[in-house]
Amino acid sequence: MHGRSIYRVAHRHLGNDVDAWDCVQETLISVHRKIHQFEGRSSLGSWLHRVAVNHALMMLRSRERRRELSLDELIPAIDMGECRVEPPWSEPQPLEELAERLELQRIVRLAIDGLPKGHREAVLLKNLTELDAGEAARRLRVTPGALKTRLHRARALLRRRLELLLSDVEQSKPSR
Repeated sequence: MHGRSIYRVAHRHLGNDVDAWDCVQETLISVHRKIHQFEGRSSLGSWLHRVAVNHALMMLRSRERRRELSLDELIPAIDMGECRVEPPWSEPQPLEELAERLELQRIVRLAIDGLPKGHREAVLLKNLTELDAGEAARRLRVTPGALKTRLHRARALLRRRLELLLSDVEQSKPSR
């Protein structure tokens, strides 16, 4: 019943299908083992969401320790009938433009990953999971005011980190 929402949370934090499904599996195993600890002060969905977020964050920390290249984007998608799923046709994007977009995504992810833990969690929960401030604050176990403060500081830190990272990229580009 809650599998899809757990998957969406995990995918937003982890960024790929394989890790998201691993996170779903770990979440469900943890919940099965610790269901007796569920006190009912929140809904079961909120508790599952918090467990999923915790597992995703642990996976991100683990990933930071052992940087690895994900090949998910290179593997063709296969549907339930074991047929290759092709993306809908679109106008081919110039290779240079695609490379710049991928580099920008990498830089933004690097900037987010470099935020202090509390700030990174606030940004991921509020902005990437599209939760309202009250629910995001509850899941982080802080007041809505504290969440807003974290978000304000996180955005200021992100702005500064992105300025530095992007200036480094500009300086490293060969002049034409």
